[in-house]
Amino acid sequence: MSEAAGHLSAWGKIAMRCGYKCFVVRVLIAVVLQGLLAAVTARAQPADPLQLLRRITELSKVGRYAEAIPLGRELVTETERMVGNEHPMAAMAIVTLADLHRLQGQLDEAEPMLRRALAIYEKAHGSVHPTVAQVLASLSYIAIDRAHYREAEQLLTRVLAIRDRELGSNHPDTLLTLVSIARVRHREARYAEAEALFQNALAGLRKSLGTEHAYVSVTLNNLAVVYKEQGKLAAAEAQLRESLRIQEALFGVESVAAATVANNLGELHVRQGRYAEAEILYRRSLDSLERALGPDHPDVANQLANLATLFTYQGRASEAEGLLRRALTITETAVGPDHPDVAARANNLAHAISAQHRLQEAEVLYRRSLAIREAHFGPDHPAIAIALDNLGAILHQNNRFAEAEPFARRSLSILRAILRPHPSTHGQ
Repeated sequence: MSEAAGHLSAWGKIAMRCGYKCFVVRVLIAVVLQGLLAAVTARAQPADPLQLLRRITELSKVGRYAEAIPLGRELVTETERMVGNEHPMAAMAIVTLADLHRLQGQLDEAEPMLRRALAIYEKAHGSVHPTVAQVLASLSYIAIDRAHYREAEQLLTRVLAIRDRELGSNHPDTLLTLVSIARVRHREARYAEAEALFQNALAGLRKSLGTEHAYVSVTLNNLAVVYKEQGKLAAAEAQLRESLRIQEALFGVESVAAATVANNLGELHVRQGRYAEAEILYRRSLDSLERALGPDHPDVANQLANLATLFTYQGRASEAEGLLRRALTITETAVGPDHPDVAARANNLAHAISAQHRLQEAEVLYRRSLAIREAHFGPDHPAIAIALDNLGAILHQNNRFAEAEPFARRSLSILRAILRPHPSTHGQ
């Protein structure tokens, strides 16, 4: 989800927020389905659950989660009919349905299902079983999507302890847990920590799975986004191109997984001023996501926002405004009015509106963006610096210099603290 550039400052571009929704979870759903399929086969159950699972798997691989959800409901009903509603196999079916809802952006539907499955697993296997870790991981992804980062880290810390104990520190599932923890660090702007975790996970995954595995591509994608946030643009581009090559080879050029990486490469090209290349990638990603996920999915909103931000940079503010209003509506519907993603949409819409010299409308949106971010991130996050810079700039543009100065000074103070060399990272 790209942040609009600050009106009079390069920091808007430098601190543009990542628009990826990590597709680790899209790969992990196959693990859930594989486990359930094996369990059903071993118990020689009727063919219907097997057929449902195969179809769910096919749809999930191409991101058609909305079509898979009714099949997931059938799967839960049939599994509960066969084994009862408190059996671990029933929990597997519930997790499958919950993950489909989660991947479709329906977090409120997914969470209670996951908590029900967690209770079944803990009753059957205890609190440190790998199946418990699987559900905790899914709950952590919901927490990340809701920007509840402390909750996400608590869940992932528990997941890591279970997987490290039960599977070992070099198992792919354990390494993917490091990837998820690194995602939280990234969202919290703890870039050096995120980079180290991604690099450790990448080395382990390459060793255990080879260089062409989807998990390797996932980690490359996420590492590249952290590089981009730190201004390491050449390194980011190399990682993204390798990630995109792997995803296209595994899932196809038009897959949701490839669209995610193509979007991030497009964001990088915007940062590099390569707008024509960025637009091609953004339009490609938007087409793939709309086709697979439908027009009202949060990932579609992300892509609309990125394309609109590019239009704003190119002086096409009127075109950008229409896309951003659609993106804002989708995002508010999906995650509520006070989520950081809504702040990003409001910020970008304000930028497009201010480019059309509607300064009062823009100021209202910038103030909304700042309020949401301060509530979620606290006073010293880079996203706060962007919001302060943008609000100060619009006030300055409106000749309200005395009002603008405190916002500009606070923004500068935050950015200086972020950029101050740290002994552990100096010279890297």
